[in-house]
Amino acid sequence: VQDSAESEDDFFLRFTYSSLPSTTALSWLTPEQTAGKVHPFVYSLCQMNFCRDWAPIMDSPSQKITYDSVVVAPSELVVSMSGNMTSSTKLNETHSKTTFECTEKIPSYQLALIVGDLKTASLSDRVQVLAEEPYLEAAVKEFEDLPAVLDSTEAYLTPYIWGNYSIVVMPPSFPWGGMEHINANQVSHTLLPGDKSMLSIAIHEITHSWFGNDVGCQNWDNFWINEGMNVFMERKVLQDIYGLDFAKIDYYAGNNSMVEQMTDWYGLDDSYSSLFPDIGDDDPENSFSAVPYEKGSQFMFYIESLLGETSMQAFLRAYITEFHGMAISSPQLKKFYEEWVTTNLPENATTIIEMTMWDTWIYESGVAPVPLDLYTDAVEQGRNLAQQYVDLAGPSPETSTSVSRAFTSPPNYEEYFDFYGSQKLAFVQELSLMGEAVDVELLEFIDSDLNISSNEINPDAKNEWYVLGIKKGYQAVLDPAYKWTGEQGRSAYVRPVFSALVEVGECETAQSWCNDYCHTYNVYVSSRVEKSIVEGCSAAEDEAGDTEDPSDSGTTGEEGGDGEPESGGASALLLQHYKIIIIMVGAILLL
Repeated sequence: VQDSAESEDDFFLRFTYSSLPSTTALSWLTPEQTAGKVHPFVYSLCQMNFCRDWAPIMDSPSQKITYDSVVVAPSELVVSMSGNMTSSTKLNETHSKTTFECTEKIPSYQLALIVGDLKTASLSDRVQVLAEEPYLEAAVKEFEDLPAVLDSTEAYLTPYIWGNYSIVVMPPSFPWGGMEHINANQVSHTLLPGDKSMLSIAIHEITHSWFGNDVGCQNWDNFWINEGMNVFMERKVLQDIYGLDFAKIDYYAGNNSMVEQMTDWYGLDDSYSSLFPDIGDDDPENSFSAVPYEKGSQFMFYIESLLGETSMQAFLRAYITEFHGMAISSPQLKKFYEEWVTTNLPENATTIIEMTMWDTWIYESGVAPVPLDLYTDAVEQGRNLAQQYVDLAGPSPETSTSVSRAFTSPPNYEEYFDFYGSQKLAFVQELSLMGEAVDVELLEFIDSDLNISSNEINPDAKNEWYVLGIKKGYQAVLDPAYKWTGEQGRSAYVRPVFSALVEVGECETAQSWCNDYCHTYNVYVSSRVEKSIVEGCSAAEDEAGDTEDPSDSGTTGEEGGDGEPESGGASALLLQHYKIIIIMVGAILLL
């Protein structure tokens, strides 16, 4: 192997092995854990550093590979992988053989497998939806605009290189909003509220086809290159569909979440509150937060304000073309950006580069270093409605001798029902920021007008309301929150609810709910919920929230530091193409 690795000749290695019955990367679901309740289901989630659980692979985003595969599975189940299916044939009376190939290089965390009782519906000649039967009709309606989204994104950027595009609605326990696997794009069923208010996440996963999947980060210190640039592109698409106000609402709500996480999880001066977290030997999961998404997208939003929209588009096209199929670092991107500006905008290049403040944005902790115009009339509608509810409420019992308070509905309160999902979220977030001005009586009155506890369908706004209600002691949210935590296992929703229960000392309730539901969650979520209950409820009350692991949604990695990946020698052997044979045998995965 050593001699072959140092030569220019191709060579082949065969590994025969089986995965462990229980791994972080693979989720083996019983029929009861699926939406259909008939057949078992298995899926993989490798990001950030879990691919090693089921594949003998260099598990780092810096190492990109191609692969082809053969999957043998029971004939009644559908197989999907992060590549294009090339054939599906009957193997025997009980099993079928499906083959896939991925001819474009992908990072290891993109290696994905899904096997379950899935139905397929075509949305166009290259876009399709896969879902269990109970979700299929709703998914087709919710995602009917995705072919147009793919076309418009391709027109703004560069040609889509991945062949077909498949979005897969996952079983209820799926822990993330979405995961951008090539041609096996996994999304939560919480993206199906019925009003397309969660379409932004599906768009986010599509735009990852360029940002992250084609050009991606070299290591997890540079994660903003994947997510910050992608959120910017996601919101460009939203702006194209719904207008600038809609995109700015998302920026506003996202910024609120980011500031809260910076403050509560890390501190504004911690490197994890920057776009270049000093991960070192820490688990990359602990650096995962809204920061690379929101501060990274704000950086791109700011750069666009310097370049102008036309030049920003040209820059992004040049970026994707220059680094096609590569994993890069922030210094590489900075060098390319400054060279591009110098070549294409020579008259103003010096001023633009100076005003960009690249190193300040990337390496300094805390919020954006320059004020950004994230406000719109739509944002103000949500914030003003919250303020009106507070202003029109009578004095609180603590400041008045009156026995009860008088409440008056804002004259325009019914506008709430026509709000965008992000406007509703901004409304609840504003209530959360108002401190003691918002109490149980006011929440009860707002609920009498808006019926958020029982009737809200937007999952972001609903979950934020439940968390606020729990923290304020509003008992009316407990029953719907309990039902909600059993209907889905999404980390961004489940964990804040349990954390809120622990924070206010509702430890028995938290433990009871966990006993009922934690076994239905993905192991990533259940282990963190259980940990937060044990640590939070055993700590002093004023320290109950300090032990939470800051990673409420999505992805993780391996390397720390800003150096180039190690190479050389058989110990660092890199395989450029993988031939995978997968046989489903009970709860064991054999390759």
